[in-house]
This record gives sequence, structure tokens and C-alpha cells, in this order.
Amino acid sequence: MPMGSTATSLSTPPSISTTTLTVVKIDLMTHLNIPLKLADRMDGSLHFAYQGYKAFLEANTTLALLCASGEWVGKKPSVTDMIEIFQSKSMWHSHHAKAFSKVADYPEMVSWLDKEKDAPSNIAVWGFEKSVCHFKDLFAFLALKEKEGGKLGSKGKGKMKAKNGSSGSGLKKKGDKKKKSAK
Repeated sequence: MPMGSTATSLSTPPSISTTTLTVVKIDLMTHLNIPLKLADRMDGSLHFAYQGYKAFLEANTTLALLCASGEWVGKKPSVTDMIEIFQSKSMWHSHHAKAFSKVADYPEMVSWLDKEKDAPSNIAVWGFEKSVCHFKDLFAFLALKEKEGGKLGSKGKGKMKAKNGSSGSGLKKKGDKKKKSAK
């Protein structure tokens, strides 16, 4: 089968669209020990997406070690090649990398995402019960933690400032013009 052609393999899990999984991607996944099931873009759960994110990080480390030792044969795959095993690059950057790079500061969330044996319940992590949580839920969680003084930086402080009426924008409302005093 020519490079880049669509793979149709019996070893490909049935839920994975074979139109997105090329021979090159399957070969890359095999050499970097990425389970084929992680290429399934139909599973939209946060648990599954987090597993893919962790596999991506591990595969990048493995690839770097193989290249450094001279064990990698052929052209080194680009970061985009690696990302597109798991997700489209736009979705990856706007959701996966953006959210998951911040969850390490919240061990209870990491435990929940990893589905650990003693992971906290949905109510303990999210504050509500829901059968499936999505990225919008995770972004809301991160924003709340940030607002509560979490470790995520200072985004959102401008909103609080504006809410309190001291936005510092320098704009005046109609009728707020000060009269010039005559000298």
C-alpha cells in the first residue's frame, strides 16, 4: 500500500474511522507504542481525551529519545503529525493542550480524569452529577479554581475590576464632561 493511503486493517478497532488512520499513522503509533484505540475520534469524553493527551506527551518523549540515540530511522514526524493521531490540530490547541496542561495543579481532577480506583466522585470534583463531562465543564472548573486563587495566573482579574466599576478605561459617560475653569 503506498505511503499516506488509507489503511483498512482488521487490527483497527471498528469504532475508528479508517479514513483518518493512514498506514503512516498506524506505523508511527506502532513504533511509539501508542494504542490504536487512542486514535478514535468518536469518543468525546474527557477521560478518553486525557488519555490521548498523556499518550501524546509520552510518545513525544519516546520519539525524542529514539532520535537522540540514532535509533529512529527515517524522517522525524512533526508535532502536527503526532497531534493528528489523536485529534485535529485546531481542536488539540484550542481544547486539549489548553486545558490539560493546567490540570496537574489539581490532583483531584487528575485522579478523576485517570479514573483511578479511589478517584473522587463527580460531585466532589465538579460540584454536580453528570453522566459525561465535556471540555466546557473543564474550562468552567479551571476558571472557578483560578477565581478562587488557584495556581493558574491572573486572567479574569480585569473582569472583576470592571464589575466593580473601576475598569480604568478612561472612557467617560455622556454628560460626565468636566467644565473647564476659566483662568
